[in-house]
Amino acid sequence: MVQVDYVMKQITEYNAYDFEIIGIIGANRSPTCGVETTSDFNKEISGKDVFMSELINRINAENLNIPMLGIKSTDNILDQVRSIIK
Repeated sequence: MVQVDYVMKQITEYNAYDFEIIGIIGANRSPTCGVETTSDFNKEISGKDVFMSELINRINAENLNIPMLGIKSTDNILDQVRSIIK
């Protein structure tokens, strides 16, 4: 998947220059960026979408520890982002 290749290239570059990637934020219920939920025929269902699934597989294959956070507009976004900051 070309998009996943592009994101992995960015992650590799950040790591090469000692940047700390504290997490990846996706939009739950999104058909392309869902982390905990995605959308199927305009219905929210559990699970990652294809992009996020492939991205986490690639991150794991590289033995990287980058948490993923799924948010929705109804969530307390600030508290959720704080939860992944060390």
